[in-house]
Amino acid sequence: MAEIYFSNAMFGCIPNCETPEVMARIKDLATPWDGKDIEETPDVITYESFEKALETMPDVDSRWWEKYNWENYVITSQSYRPNCAGCAEATATVTRTLIQAGSQYSEQLPKKFNPMLTWLLSKGGSAIGGQSIGAMAQAGNEIGNFLAEDVGEYDPANISLKRSEKANLNAKERQICYSIYDGNDPAEAVLKALQKGFTCFVGNNRAIADGRYTDENGVECVRLSRNSWSHATTYAGFQIVNGKRYAFWINSHGEIYPANDGTPPIGGWQSEETVRDFLGGSFHDVCFIVYAEAPYDPNAPKTLNPMVKG
Repeated sequence: MAEIYFSNAMFGCIPNCETPEVMARIKDLATPWDGKDIEETPDVITYESFEKALETMPDVDSRWWEKYNWENYVITSQSYRPNCAGCAEATATVTRTLIQAGSQYSEQLPKKFNPMLTWLLSKGGSAIGGQSIGAMAQAGNEIGNFLAEDVGEYDPANISLKRSEKANLNAKERQICYSIYDGNDPAEAVLKALQKGFTCFVGNNRAIADGRYTDENGVECVRLSRNSWSHATTYAGFQIVNGKRYAFWINSHGEIYPANDGTPPIGGWQSEETVRDFLGGSFHDVCFIVYAEAPYDPNAPKTLNPMVKG
């Protein structure tokens, strides 16, 4: 894994506008990125490097559902197919792109994925059983994410591996730079990353109950159930209300978390305490999406960051 530091542009945030480097990058924006090296596999970042970089990052407005129609980008349900890890990786990746582009920190074109193919390929074509967070992260890094417009909308019954060369190339243009958490406080790591606009997908054994409740701060939250699972889900979104931190959590079990606050009903807010309980079971795995590749959008508003190469 790469033990290196990246520029603020790599992490999708606005750098210090007074530096000569930024002034030079502003000039670069006059020339659209030509997609050179798009098929190079992005780096895998050690968590130590990622954590150090987070310390220099500004807070980011990560309410991606307020800028985009979430139904156009996110798979709501894995249905009966055990590809929760595939859905979680795809959701974490596309929401990272939505945050990058929606916050005008990158000039990217978000598109909806079909997570079936990347998941199947990560398992050698087998549709039996699930997949680990680490293996799914590696697949997102090396294979990329297939577009629904290329391979069709997600269908749990369609496990065909047939795909065109165009589909393969478009998937390569949507690979991920990721970092696997290897510390002892996953909840704090998740909350800090979300505050900076990053996303992650996680595997754990503590389950969340259907529905939401409204807490003392008026936040529509989800709570742990008495059940357990071996399941992969996503975190993408952050807010602070009356000094209390909340993480937006996304499942792949359908619209079973009715919402009145405008957030997608496929998940809900977790208080800091719930994040700690949720990730505090007998096992947890956390993969941060450091950077989600997506092609340059010529119609996007110009930003301080040129399109970043993988």
